[in-house]
Parts: sequence; structure tokens; C-alpha cells
Amino acid sequence: MQVRRWWIRCAIVALAAAGCNATSFWVPVGSTADRFAISGFDQDASGFVVVGQSRAVPSDYQERLYKLDGSGHTLWFVNLDALDPWGLADGKVRTLPGGGYLVCGHAEEGYPSANERLVLAELDSTGDPVWTTRFAENELWSPSCSSIHVTADGYAAFYWGYSLPANDTNPHLLLRTDAAGTPLATVELEPDLSGGMSGIVTSDGGFAYVKDVESTQPLPSPPDHDPVLVKLDPLGQPVWQRTYTRDLLEERAGSIQQTSDGGFVLAGQDLPYYPDQNNQVWVRKTDSGGNEEWVNDVANDVSSKGGSAVENGTSGYVVRANRNGGTQQAFPELLSLDSAGQVQSMTIFGAPSCHVDGSSLKRTTDGGFVFHASAYPPSSSFPHYLVKTDSALTAVPPPADCT
Repeated sequence: MQVRRWWIRCAIVALAAAGCNATSFWVPVGSTADRFAISGFDQDASGFVVVGQSRAVPSDYQERLYKLDGSGHTLWFVNLDALDPWGLADGKVRTLPGGGYLVCGHAEEGYPSANERLVLAELDSTGDPVWTTRFAENELWSPSCSSIHVTADGYAAFYWGYSLPANDTNPHLLLRTDAAGTPLATVELEPDLSGGMSGIVTSDGGFAYVKDVESTQPLPSPPDHDPVLVKLDPLGQPVWQRTYTRDLLEERAGSIQQTSDGGFVLAGQDLPYYPDQNNQVWVRKTDSGGNEEWVNDVANDVSSKGGSAVENGTSGYVVRANRNGGTQQAFPELLSLDSAGQVQSMTIFGAPSCHVDGSSLKRTTDGGFVFHASAYPPSSSFPHYLVKTDSALTAVPPPADCT
């Protein structure tokens, strides 16, 4: 099977004057006509890979994988719909250590059958498929891969969906495969989880994930949610779990990363109980056993949504949040924290004329950071950007009108 590929020379792409090794950029992925929506990205040896959907034709969305150089210029893209006769959507991508990429997405046959499944595939370094595995066929309604990972003996995918036939539960599962994509085992992690969940592979070969669950605090405390950290062994079996509770705070889980000391840094969002309270982004550091070392609310002078945190070498942490700028305005912001979780600096990204939501956050090999931003301007293009900063959290300014 051949995947159609388009090559684009770096020299003729917009912003090419910045060269092919810029330390920061703010670039739309795909052309304006593509109306490309990003669903996942990763860094590779020579730049970045981005997966998502081209929405140029409303009745015929196309799932694509874009290869970008180190300055965000498009080098080529492939059509991932060729991986499954039912097409693909909501993709995730992971760069493989030896070169090439791992992708996962949702395939749906459509009316009148409404058959659904998940597709896991390995691609070589030019985007051609090596193998394809299909799983969870008609086991869930609207299944989706939340993240994919490389393990000691193959690959793993955290995924979720809605139960059939009644759609009354929301199970979250873990698939393990060998290096050829052959499924080894599927473990149901949560039979019914209404909140969010984020998972990783840990340095001991096991897994860990953070979720939020409804609090068990007795009345008259308001109903709320608490984050829970769960550690799994290499087979996906539970080892321990830790629940973190703060009175009168509804904490929603957002992200998890293992830190260089073997512990974890978690991030998420505090939701307000009362109209005069602002949303906040929380960051929590634990030791290797999940015991809390500190927790801090950041961006707590503004209304913020979401939250993800990564370790910044040995100097602390960087957190992504979304600042509420008023009516029809929002701006991604990056906050630099010291090793004790105290805010040292803040950088806001965005333009006054548009609404921009940031999501995800990764540290790059040059010490900078990269995140995905989606804009909702007055125009109908709704562009999605990949934003790269240098180590000081600065980036080139975004387009004034976000188009």
C-alpha cells in the first residue's frame, strides 16, 4: 500500500528567510485552504511531525501527517486515510528511537453500519507504512487513543470510549503490543471514568496515569473532584495509587510527566465553586512513590483553563496555561517555575484580535519548548499553529489577525 506524499522545498515556504534551524517560530500547519486541525505532534531528529485533519472539504476530511523542519517549514505530508479503508481521525503520533513514527487514530465505516475501531501503525522515516494493527473493533462507541508510547518490548496505547450498547459508562484501557504491532494484552484501567486521564511509560518499564475522580468528602462540602495518581507494573497491573485532596477546590487532572529524580510532576485546573472566583492552574510535585512534595496554584490572578507541565532541565518546571483576555479573547501563556513550584516569569502569546487556546507542551532538544495553539478569529479559517520557543520562553510574534 502506498501513501500519497507531497514534498515542499524549505526555501519556498513562508518564513523561509528565517532559515531551517530557527530557535523559535509560530507557524500554521498546512495551507489556509486546508484549514488543518492539529490533534498531536512530536519532535524527531530533524524537526517535528504533526498529525491532524485537513478540513478543506467539509464532507471529506483527510487525516494527514506533516513533516516539518527545525524552523517549522513543511517538508512533506502523507495522507493517513490510506491506513484503513474506513479512513482515520483524531490521530496521535510518536517518534520512534530508530527513526520512523508510530500513529494511532479512530476509524469509522459510517452510515448505515457505524462500525468503529482503532488503528495503530508504524511508518518509516518518509511516512510509508511498515505495519498496521486494528483493535477495539465495535467494542466501544467513539473510541479514541489518548496517547501512544514506546515500551521495552514494543508499544502501548492508552485509549478510551463509551460502552456499548447503552453508552452509559466511559471505560479507559491500555493496549500493549510487541514490536511488530501484534497485540499482547488489553487491560481495563477504569471501568467508568467521567473525568480526564493522562498516561505515560515510566523509567522502570511500567506505566503511570493521573485521573480525576469525584471527591468522597462528606456533606456539607460542595461536590468536587480530586486528582489521583496510579502506578502500574510493566503488564499494566496496579502497584499503588495516591489521591490528593484540598478542601473547597475542584481539581481536574491535565498532564503527567516523570521527573529526573524518579518522581512525577502533575498539572491541571481548579474549577471555581463561586462566581467571584477565577479558574486556576495547579502544579503538584511528588516523589517516586507518589507522595506529595508540594502543590502550588499558578496563574491564579487570572481566569485560566487547562494546564500541562514539563521539567525544565534541572532548573525547575515550565507550565502552559490559557489566560482569559475577556470577551472572545484568550491567550496561551508559559510560566517558569523554580524547583519549589514558585512562579519566576510569565510569557503570554497571542494577538488582541483573536481567541487562541494552547494545548499540550513538550521540551525540545535545544532547551526550548513547543506547544499547539488553535485560533478562533472572526474569519472562517480557524488556523492551528505549532509554536516553538527558545529556552527563555520567547517566540516570534503571532500573525496580527490569527489568519
